[in-house]
Amino acid sequence: MNPIKTRLALGLAAALTAAPVTAADSPLGYLNMTGAVADMEDLDNGLSGVLGLGFPLDNVDPNLSIEGEFSKSLIGPESDGRGGDRDYFSLGGFAAYRMPVTNSVALRGRAGLVHLDWENDLTADDELGMAVGVGATWRLQGNFDLLGELTIMDTDPDLNHFSVGVQYWLD
Repeated sequence: MNPIKTRLALGLAAALTAAPVTAADSPLGYLNMTGAVADMEDLDNGLSGVLGLGFPLDNVDPNLSIEGEFSKSLIGPESDGRGGDRDYFSLGGFAAYRMPVTNSVALRGRAGLVHLDWENDLTADDELGMAVGVGATWRLQGNFDLLGELTIMDTDPDLNHFSVGVQYWLD
C-alpha cells in the first residue's frame, strides 16, 4: 500500500476515534441509514446498504463534522460474464460540511478516504482511495432528515453510490 495513503488513513482513523467536544445544547452526532444504487466501473448496477455515524466539530465550526461509514453490497453489481456478481464492502472516513439553505433544507459536501474490499467467483482485491460526496438533507420531523447523496470513490474499480435514506440526529 502507498505510504502516503497509509499515513492519511491512520490520521483519519485517529480523528474519527477522538472524542469530539460539543456544546451542551448541540446534538451529540447523527446516524445515516441509506440504500444506494451501486455503480461499479464497467458493470451493471447493484444495491447496497450504507450506515454512517457523524460527530459535529462545534469547537471548530458548527457545520463541520467527521463521519465514519460502512457499506455492504446487498445485490452485487453484475459482471459482464467474467466471474459473476461482485460482492463488496467499504469502510470510509470523511470530513463533512453542512450548509443550511432554509430552516429545513441543507446542502452537504464531504471528502475523505475509503477502503474497498471486493470479490467475485474468480478473484478478489482491496483498495484504498479518495472519495468525495455531495448531497442534501430535508427536515422531515423531530430529529429525522431525509438524506440524498452521490458519493464518488476513486478506487480500482471505481465505485459510485447514489443513496437515499434518513439521517437521525442524536440528542
